[in-house]
Amino acid sequence: MKKEHPQSLEHELEFARRRSKDIERVELTPDEDKRLFLILNKAIAAEKAGDLAKALGYYTDYKNELLKIKEQ
Repeated sequence: MKKEHPQSLEHELEFARRRSKDIERVELTPDEDKRLFLILNKAIAAEKAGDLAKALGYYTDYKNELLKIKEQ
């Protein structure tokens, strides 16, 4: 497995955060809001723990889930 350099992961994390903010606001059901909140909390916890690869995965999951909700 290819090991990422922390600097490149930090750049990818910053890009992922910006992309999530670029998605226009969507009205969420309480269930959708809770699901997104849990994913975002996992991303933040992983980032604080220094696991940038895991955090990036969670931010990507968050963005993808938000886009899926928006399409509905």
